[in-house]
Amino acid sequence: MRVNRGNIGWLLLAFGLMGCASPDPVSRVADLVDPASLAEGAPPEAAAVNAGASLANPDQHRQAAIDAYTAYLQTGPEPSAIEDAQVRADALQRVGDLRLQAVRQRMLGEDGPSEPAANAESRELAAIAAVYEQLLREHPSTERDPAVLYQLAQVYELQGEGEASFAVLDRVVSEYGPADAHPEVQFRRAERFYATGDYSAAYSAYGSLVALGDTTPYWHQAQYKIAWTRYRQNRHADALDEFLALLALQPAGQLKKESAATGRIEDALTMAARCADYLGGSAALDQRFGTEVAAHEPLVYARLAEHHLANSRYADAVAAWDGFIRRHPLHRAAPGFLMNQAHAFDSAGFAPEALAIRRRFVAEYGLDQPFWRHHDRAEHLDTLAVVEKQLDVLARHFHARAQQDKDSASYATAAGYYRQRVVQFAGQLATIPSHFGLADLLLETQDYTGAGEAYTQIAYGYPPHARSAEAGYAALLANQAHLQSLADPQAKAQWQRAEMYPAMRRFAEQFADHPKVPAVLAQLSERAFELGEQTLALWAATRLVNQYPQADPVLLQSGWTRLGYLAFDTGDYPRAEHAFASALHQLAVDDIARQPLLDQLGLSVYRQAEALIAGGDPSAAGSEFLRAVALAPGSGIEPQARYDAAAAYIQANDWLRAIPVLQEYLSRFAQHELAVEAQHKLAVGWMETGHPLRAARQWQSLAEVHPRPQVRREAAWQAAELLIACRWA
Repeated sequence: MRVNRGNIGWLLLAFGLMGCASPDPVSRVADLVDPASLAEGAPPEAAAVNAGASLANPDQHRQAAIDAYTAYLQTGPEPSAIEDAQVRADALQRVGDLRLQAVRQRMLGEDGPSEPAANAESRELAAIAAVYEQLLREHPSTERDPAVLYQLAQVYELQGEGEASFAVLDRVVSEYGPADAHPEVQFRRAERFYATGDYSAAYSAYGSLVALGDTTPYWHQAQYKIAWTRYRQNRHADALDEFLALLALQPAGQLKKESAATGRIEDALTMAARCADYLGGSAALDQRFGTEVAAHEPLVYARLAEHHLANSRYADAVAAWDGFIRRHPLHRAAPGFLMNQAHAFDSAGFAPEALAIRRRFVAEYGLDQPFWRHHDRAEHLDTLAVVEKQLDVLARHFHARAQQDKDSASYATAAGYYRQRVVQFAGQLATIPSHFGLADLLLETQDYTGAGEAYTQIAYGYPPHARSAEAGYAALLANQAHLQSLADPQAKAQWQRAEMYPAMRRFAEQFADHPKVPAVLAQLSERAFELGEQTLALWAATRLVNQYPQADPVLLQSGWTRLGYLAFDTGDYPRAEHAFASALHQLAVDDIARQPLLDQLGLSVYRQAEALIAGGDPSAAGSEFLRAVALAPGSGIEPQARYDAAAAYIQANDWLRAIPVLQEYLSRFAQHELAVEAQHKLAVGWMETGHPLRAARQWQSLAEVHPRPQVRREAAWQAAELLIACRWA
C-alpha cells in the first residue's frame, strides 16, 4: 500500500503525542527523525488519534502513539516508495523506543514487578529486541544504526544478557567511528570492563573519554574512574597522579562545600592519601606539588595525616602535617596543622613531644611572627584563639613545674610565656588570668617591684573587671614586701614617697568600697606623718574617719589620733581636742593606750587656756585649765594645769576661786615643784580674803619648807605679825 502525504501527516501526529512523554535521555541517544522534514497534512484517521490528546496521563499518551505507529506499520508498503521505506524505518524505531521506555519505567518502579509481571516484561523485551533486529536487518543506516544498536544493548542488559549487550556496544565502537561520536557507548563499555576486572581495557576506554575534555558529561566521572583503574592495577604512583589531577580540576570553592561532586572529591582525597602512603608518605606528595600552593594541596596532606591517625600511626601523621608546614609555613592552614600534631601526641600519650610542638607553635605563630604580616587577624580569629590558649597552657605548665621543682629556669620560661600572652593580647579581659599568673610568679621569685607593676597594670590598665580591686591591693602588698627588703633608711623613705604613697592613695580613691581601704588609709596616714608628709597624712586620716565611721575601732582610733597630732602641731587646739577625744572614744576604759591620748587631750585644752591668757581673759583661762584637768584626769598635765588655773584666777583678782584650786593642788601634789609657790599664793590669798589666822598658819608652813633662807625668814616674820595682830584684836 502506498503511503500518501495524508498518511505521513497522520504519523506526524503520533510523533506529536510523544512530546507529552519524551524518551528518557539515558535510554535514547538522540531523536533520529526531524518532524519538520516530513510532509505536512492530516489523514482522515487523525481525529481518532487527536482524541488521545485528552488522555489522563503520559502512559496513555505513549500507548496511543505506539498503537498509531503499529497501525501504520501493519499497512503494506509500496515497493517503489522510497519515502515510504524511510518513514516505516522511523516508525519501527519509534515503536521500539517507546516500548523500551515503558518497560524501563515499569522495571525501575519503586517496588518492581511481580513474578507474572516480570515474565510479561521478559516477553516484551524479547519483542522489542526483535523490533530493533528487524530494523537493523531491513533498514540498515550508518546514521541510524549506532543509536539502534545502543538501544538493543539496553534491551539485552535488561534481559540479563550482559555479554550480548557488551558485544553490541563493541560493535558500535568498532563499526561506527571513534568515541567522540558515541561517548555514552564508550562510557558503558569502560564501566563494563571495570566491573569485569579488565582494568587495562577500562583504562583505555576511560582515557578515550578523558581525551574529549569537558565536551562530554562523562568527562569528570571518566577522570575519576581512570585513577581507580590505576589503583586496581597496583600502579600507585600513576594512581596518585591521576587522583591529584582530578582534584586539581575542581574549583577552589568546590573543594570546601557540599555539592553533587562532594562524594567524588572526598573519595579522591582518601585514595590520594592511601596511594601516598604506599609510596612512602608525605615525601611522595612533596615531589608532586610545586612551590605555589595548589587549592587541594593542604587537603591532601591533611587526609594523609588522618589516614595515619586512623591506624594509630601518630609519628607518620605528624610527618604528613609537618611536610606541608615545611613547604608553606605561612599558609593559612599551617598553624592548624601544627596544632594537630600536638593533639596527635596528646592522644598517643606522648606528653614531652606534645609540649615541644606547643612551644614550637607559639614560637612560629605568635602574634609577633611573620605569619601575621601576611594575614589579617580579623580573618583568623580561630588561630588567634589557639595562640592565646597555647600561651596560657605553656605558662601554667612551666609555672607549675617551677613551683614543684623550685627550678629557676622553669620560672624564667613561665614568665616569658606569661609576658608574651600579656603583650600580644594586651588590654583584653581574657588576658587577666595570665597577667595574674605573671604577677604571682614574680612575687614568688621575690621580684617585688616587677610584681607590683604587674598587679598595678591588672588593676588600672584594663576596663573595670571583677578582680580590679584584688589586683590593686596585691600591688600594695608587693610594694610593702619590697620596702621590707630595703636596708637603707634613705632608700626606704624614697621608695615610700615615690611609689607606695601614690599607690595607696590611688587604691583608696579607685576602690573606695573595698574592705581593706580603711586599713590602707590608716597605714598611709601613719607612715606619711612619720616622714613629715603632713598634707597626705591629713588627707588619709580625714578620709578614713569621715567615709568609714563603721570601720574597725582600732583603725578609727589611729585616724583620729593622727588628726589630733596634725591639728596640735599646727596650733589648731580645738580641732586637736576633738580628734583626741574621738580617738579615746574608740578605746575601752581599761585600754593602756588611753593614757597618751588623755595627756594629749589635756594638753590640747591647756593650750586653749594659754591662748585665753594671751588674749587677756585670765578668768576664762582659769576655767579652761580646770577643764583640761576634768577631761584628762590623771594626765601628766594635771599638776601644772591646776596651778595655772589658780594663777589665772589670781591674775583676774578672783581670790575666792583661786583659793580652793590652790588647796586642791596642794592636797594632791604637795611634792610638786610648784608646791612651795602655791603655798605662798595661798597665804596671800587668805590675807586678801580677810582670814589672817589661816594666812598665819600658811606662812608658818611656808617658813618650814621654802628652800631659800631669806623667804623662810620673811614667812616666819609674816606669821608672827599676823598671830600678834589676831591676839590683840
